[in-house]
Amino acid sequence: MFSCHSDVGDRGLLQRDAPEGNPEKDPEPNLHVLGVLFLSKPMSHAFNFILLFQFVSIGISYALAGSEAYAELLQLSHTCVIPVFTWGLSLALLLAQAAIQPITSLLTLLKGTMLIITVSVTFVVGSEVRQETTNDFSQIGKPFLMGTVALGGIVNVMPFLFSEISNNRNQILWFRRAILGGLLTCTVLNILWCWAVLEIVPQMSVQKALEDGIWNKSASPPTYTLIYSNVSLEQSERAGEIATIPLTKIINQKYSRFSWVAELIQTFIAISLTVSFLVMGSAMKHTIDGLVATHWDMDAEGTSRSWEKSLPHFLQGCNTRRLANGFMSLLAFGLIFLVAVCDPKGFVVMLDKVVSFSLNTEVGLFISLMLRTSRSDAFKHLSVPLPVSERMFWLHRILPVYFLFAVGYDVFSSLTEVAESWIQTQSPLTNTTLYQTQSQITNTSLH
Repeated sequence: MFSCHSDVGDRGLLQRDAPEGNPEKDPEPNLHVLGVLFLSKPMSHAFNFILLFQFVSIGISYALAGSEAYAELLQLSHTCVIPVFTWGLSLALLLAQAAIQPITSLLTLLKGTMLIITVSVTFVVGSEVRQETTNDFSQIGKPFLMGTVALGGIVNVMPFLFSEISNNRNQILWFRRAILGGLLTCTVLNILWCWAVLEIVPQMSVQKALEDGIWNKSASPPTYTLIYSNVSLEQSERAGEIATIPLTKIINQKYSRFSWVAELIQTFIAISLTVSFLVMGSAMKHTIDGLVATHWDMDAEGTSRSWEKSLPHFLQGCNTRRLANGFMSLLAFGLIFLVAVCDPKGFVVMLDKVVSFSLNTEVGLFISLMLRTSRSDAFKHLSVPLPVSERMFWLHRILPVYFLFAVGYDVFSSLTEVAESWIQTQSPLTNTTLYQTQSQITNTSLH
């Protein structure tokens, strides 16, 4: 069932006291190794594909959003910032990951602190704006998919973080508590952040407003005026922008005394996306290193040495596996850069469709199967420092239901949007009518 070349090394990851050995030969826990251990060979290959696809797609999202945040902060062109942001952070991870990790930890602490401050001051501004919001639960699907991405991505980072702790009961216990505490904190702060944004930014481009401002219920039915605004969450979605761009525009243009809040928001988003790209890139590199290590032919040392001799003189003393690791990671970061440059406005589509589909498939199908396999007879004789109780383990049944439902909804909504788009292209008269209607209701516009 498992690949014979890595079975012994992989099982060593589950033992209570694994002997310390050559790090080149004793693999660290990573997503690829876990897939080889707990999945059949065909499923393991499929898991590797969806895993790398997910890493690259979310990397593209962070590259687009991060470069857009820095472009807004520095008042530069978005497309000009993409190469600097993507390759600057990618090369830092490839060439100096050991030095980057403590910096990433400090930036993460700064990010969390700034998020709490930013949410608080944004609520203060929102209390003066008092932007009216409307609820439409028929549109709950997109926030649902975004939520699975925002919180489900921890699955890809956990093996990388676990490799930094000791394999003992106490550290694993605190590791679990830290993960659960972080997820709970992120959930609460994400909800508060969305709420704060809705207090300031209009949801839709077209809004209804009472003509007289106040409606007397005893009088005739109210008369509304339709007002069009080119700064709204709907317009930002169409333009492929992050939500903080309309937020800072409204604060700077209509509430200039709070311009410092806009600068704080822009700085926070830039730091936040920098941390996200570094963490995602570290997890991707960690997984690629495991993939290369598993498939590296350890017996062909003679071939490796002859290959080393064929390298340029300044590279001949280098470890060939490290060169292979770096080359594969470089290809992944290069693909992220290439797609980001070719589609600089694709942030929303990439995050809403591609990232959510790949992540939900990974967790709902592959991770769920791995959890079930870990309790099978083939692994019952292995010991772990802190096993999960049977009562708690039963909760894993929720994973495939929740995440595969998200996959199904994602596919259904995507097909529905494609069908609606096709119908609109086949009805030019309808498009002309919609354009004329929109022109008639454009009474005011924010510039």
